[in-house]
Amino acid sequence: IKIIQPKVSKLSLILAKNAVKHKSVPAVGRTHGQHASIISFGLKFANWASEMSTHLERLDEIKKRILICKTLGVVGTGSLMGKNAIKVQERVARRLSLYPAKVTTQIVPRERYAEYIFQLALLGATLEKIAVEIRNLQRTEIAEVSEHFKKGQMGSSAVPTKRNPIKSERISSLSKLLRSQISTSFENIPLWHERDLSNSANERFILPMTSILLDEMLETMTKIIGNLQVDTKRVQENLHITKGQIFAEFVLEALIKKGIPRIKAYRDVQRVAFAAHKKGINFMNALENDKAVSSILSDKEIKSVFVAKNHLGASLSIID
Repeated sequence: IKIIQPKVSKLSLILAKNAVKHKSVPAVGRTHGQHASIISFGLKFANWASEMSTHLERLDEIKKRILICKTLGVVGTGSLMGKNAIKVQERVARRLSLYPAKVTTQIVPRERYAEYIFQLALLGATLEKIAVEIRNLQRTEIAEVSEHFKKGQMGSSAVPTKRNPIKSERISSLSKLLRSQISTSFENIPLWHERDLSNSANERFILPMTSILLDEMLETMTKIIGNLQVDTKRVQENLHITKGQIFAEFVLEALIKKGIPRIKAYRDVQRVAFAAHKKGINFMNALENDKAVSSILSDKEIKSVFVAKNHLGASLSIID
């Protein structure tokens, strides 16, 4: 944990800096893989930075349960130390900067180790969440970000023009292996009586391997975010791929504020949007030429809706 926590803190800081850097950049917010509404591009990084901060809290919180000192003998009674058994354990725990066990058998309950592995796997899943978003945003059709590509690097053994997000893909791959350790740690909880050895052999693998895997993932993600290339021009261009239809939510809001029943306003916006998409024309122009909508909203009011920076909502405050 002493190795992992500083690395989580470092990554969180880099993410937060990116959040501030890109907080005023309007970007496409996607749900179900579709353009949904407008977000601040920096909000992506703020979300990830916040999760890293929460992971730091979790790591602090579990220390009292997993950093356990147990010296109470072969079945947890401390019989050979007599009445001073608990005092001896407390003294040893202080010396080792650990927490004295309250009740054990011959071993510390394996729920403690399972919690440790689960927490590291949970952190790894967040790293994979970031990696998957980077991989998606680096797709040719989106191309809003890209991993650092050094001079002379080969992106593909077959296609010289490619720049594959190999570091993010590595994190996704390792995260799957990391999560698989959870199952084994849970299988180790039910042991026979005061102990058996059915947990022993695999723990020599899953405990160090879980820690090593997460350490590698943290190091890799820190390099990715620290050198991430953000194409703000492409971010802006992607806002207009749908010819203005990303502003549909705000057109709906404008009509409702004029007193139009929500379901009628929804149907009108949908009707105009679908027709505009089919004809391949600009959504704003289609609204201006629609009798139902233009009788409620003036051209000036319609145009004012189609300004991306006006729709960042509370993003700036959230990031700050």
